[in-house]
Amino acid sequence: MAIKYIEKKRLIDFIANMKRTGITASDALIHFAKEITTNQELKQVAERIAKNVRKGFDIEVLLHNEKIINDLQYAVLSNSQDKNEAYDNIASYADQAKEADKLYKSSFQKIMFVWIASILTMTYLIDVYGGLAEQLKESKQNYHLTPIFDLILSSSSFLYILVVVLIFCTFFGLVFYKSSYETSITAHYRIFRLKALDDGLLYLKMINDMLASGNTTVEIFDILAKHMYPISARPVFKEIASRLKKNLDVSDLLTSLGMVEDAVFTVQTARVMQDVPGGFQKAYNVTMRALYKQEMRKEYLEKLNLIFFGAFNLPLFLLSAFIVYAQIQTTF
Repeated sequence: MAIKYIEKKRLIDFIANMKRTGITASDALIHFAKEITTNQELKQVAERIAKNVRKGFDIEVLLHNEKIINDLQYAVLSNSQDKNEAYDNIASYADQAKEADKLYKSSFQKIMFVWIASILTMTYLIDVYGGLAEQLKESKQNYHLTPIFDLILSSSSFLYILVVVLIFCTFFGLVFYKSSYETSITAHYRIFRLKALDDGLLYLKMINDMLASGNTTVEIFDILAKHMYPISARPVFKEIASRLKKNLDVSDLLTSLGMVEDAVFTVQTARVMQDVPGGFQKAYNVTMRALYKQEMRKEYLEKLNLIFFGAFNLPLFLLSAFIVYAQIQTTF
């Protein structure tokens, strides 16, 4: 039985909670294996880690070797002075589907499905109404097709080609969404703004959490430059680390990572005042306020859903218009 992300997160959360109560890691793992999880593979992993912890092995190394935590989580734990704080935070850093990912992918698939289904339905109706038109020509000598209706009735071959194109576009669109995220993060964020807003907030949360765990700003960006996912974001974090060491402006790089304008301004102001860590801490609060209290995210999401609504209903409108027009043209 495979170990799902939510189960890994539950184990990390359990270890964090037990650490705060003073229970040893090995005892916490044994209790988790016996009383908490029903996943047999996770039971074995927890028991195996507990056994090696008692032998003196580092629990962070063991969790990483067993793939309970990823490279980034391990780097955060290894470089944090406050382990309890770090354990509380790392569970949220695992690779997982975000709300924006689900919205973009599911909406795109639904829209393309409706377009393809509508076009296929239209090709069927073209055959039906084409047959009715032929009957009308035979029964009514003065019956003539309008140029537009005649054009529509002769478009079946084109519509089948269009269906093939749309199927290709569906596949290409999903591949592009994933590949652009993995290979060109800045281009991805320019196109998919909601994803940029969500990830920008996540980056600031990670930075804020690691600052609270005792890391310096430069250490944090060095960690992100080596272990952040997607890999395409690593060069950006590396350049930020390099500029911060020289006390140079990083506004353009933070903007390219999807951070809101007020947050970038806050960091830039703090850099001038020689308080970069404080700037990033304030930037997280500024972003939370902008996205949720000032409802920037909600407003953008409403606009995006309106676009999706239009794209979803347009083929249905066109299909309905064709049916009405065809009914008029073929009515005796």
